[in-house]
Amino acid sequence: MESEHEQYFCKIPLSLAADNGHEHVVKVLLESKANIDFTDTMNRTSLSWAAERGNRAVAELLLERNGNIEHRDDDGNTPLALAVMYGPEAIVNLLLEENANIDSEASEGQTPLRIAANHGHEHVVRLLIEHNANMPAKAFINEGLTLLTWTVEREYEQLFEVLFERNASKQSKDNNDQTPLLLAAEKGNLVMAKQLLERNADVHFKDKYGRRSLLLTTKNRHENVVKLLLERNVNIESKDTNGSTPLSLAKNHGYEAVAELLLEHERLLDSGQRRPSPQL
Repeated sequence: MESEHEQYFCKIPLSLAADNGHEHVVKVLLESKANIDFTDTMNRTSLSWAAERGNRAVAELLLERNGNIEHRDDDGNTPLALAVMYGPEAIVNLLLEENANIDSEASEGQTPLRIAANHGHEHVVRLLIEHNANMPAKAFINEGLTLLTWTVEREYEQLFEVLFERNASKQSKDNNDQTPLLLAAEKGNLVMAKQLLERNADVHFKDKYGRRSLLLTTKNRHENVVKLLLERNVNIESKDTNGSTPLSLAKNHGYEAVAELLLEHERLLDSGQRRPSPQL
């Protein structure tokens, strides 16, 4: 009878071959009746390793032999979770085609969608969303970002469109009380800011420092976004927790072009050509 020690080394070649993408070796081992679901010291199977390394051809062989597509390693990661962690789309597609559980939770409630986002894999996030992965409303990215604010922060414009098609919340806040519009304004992303405004994102939201979108975009001298917000007749007198308004900030920092835009808006207000915004 084999000892556990002997069994471990008897079966590990399959995991090693899967890990390194040696398709022919995997075929030989499977034909030799290697235990397809043997687990190593990390509680991973050969399919786990093939998924992590993105070895699609090997994974196909293992799935043809009924390798366990929902096996969890010591961290609770399924092969799909391991695949999205490292971002090879081909292996993710394969596992989804084979009906892997798209919303399975690993440690700390990490789903494949959360894992892919945390690792910055935009295309994998899009792929999972297109396969109807659950999109939680609460912040879940490492920095406390919601999925939409993360997309704005990374300036992933194509994914941004996908999220809107799936009705992602425009008003969701991160740990700093930043909404997607506040973040787009701060980064000066005119395309995203315009789309958010067209979808009625609330221009009156403030971050935890009392800063609204106009002050944030003024702070970073994003003239085009300043113009966009002024066209929406935002409140130019709103103050942050330090008592700064967009105009005082622009003047104090010598942002002449931005200051002139704000002063021109004031002149239009004074002449009655524009209506003042609500003082919220």
